[in-house]
Formats: sequence, structure tokens, C-alpha cells
Amino acid sequence: MKFKVCTKCGKEKELSEFSKDKQKTDYHVSVCKQCIHLYYLTKNNTRNHPKDWTGILTKQFLLTEYIDNKKSPYVIGKQLNCLAQTVVYNLKKHGIVIRNKKESLHYKQTMKIDKSTGRLVGKV
Repeated sequence: MKFKVCTKCGKEKELSEFSKDKQKTDYHVSVCKQCIHLYYLTKNNTRNHPKDWTGILTKQFLLTEYIDNKKSPYVIGKQLNCLAQTVVYNLKKHGIVIRNKKESLHYKQTMKIDKSTGRLVGKV
């Protein structure tokens, strides 16, 4: 049995779980069938959502949920039945600083966030 790592989920799976592609060196695509299926499910579900979330994802709502209640974009999206990317887009649009695990500790210690606006004020 031969195995391959899916580039989407990162799991090692049998070659039978990958679609065939004659153009690839190992004759299989890089993303497993399950990840492709999940992609198309989420892609089709987003078409049912309203295109404009500005009335729902207001700045005050996002400040309350994201800054004060410390909910993640995924949790806020699940609460509103929308994608986390939509929430992140609206956070950026309103100028609210995105919490990111990849930010360095030094950056977090030196920057000050104004809670009323959610914007970076400057160095502490």
C-alpha cells in the first residue's frame, strides 16, 4: 500500500483516497477526496447567505463579541451562520485589530489597543 499526505488537511492517507490525475508525477491530485467534498459543500452553502453583512456585523457588535467577550471569528460566524472569513473581513473593514497567535510576544507587549475603538493607539 502506498500513502500520500493531503496538502489541505495534512493527514497521511492511502492513494485510493485521492483522485487520479495523469499530469502529476504520482498520478494523483494533492488534495484528498474528503477535503474536496468539504470544499464544495461550504462553497455551495455560502451562496445561500446574504452578500452584505454590514447590517448584522456592525462595529459595535464586533467590538462587544470579539474584544469584550473574546470570541473567535469562527464562534461569531457559527453564531450568525456565516463563514469565519466573513467575520474577519468585517473586523478588518471596521479597523479592529485581529488577534493572531503568530504575533510575537514583543509586539503584544509594545502595542496598546484602545478598547473603545479597537484600534492600535501606539507603543506603551
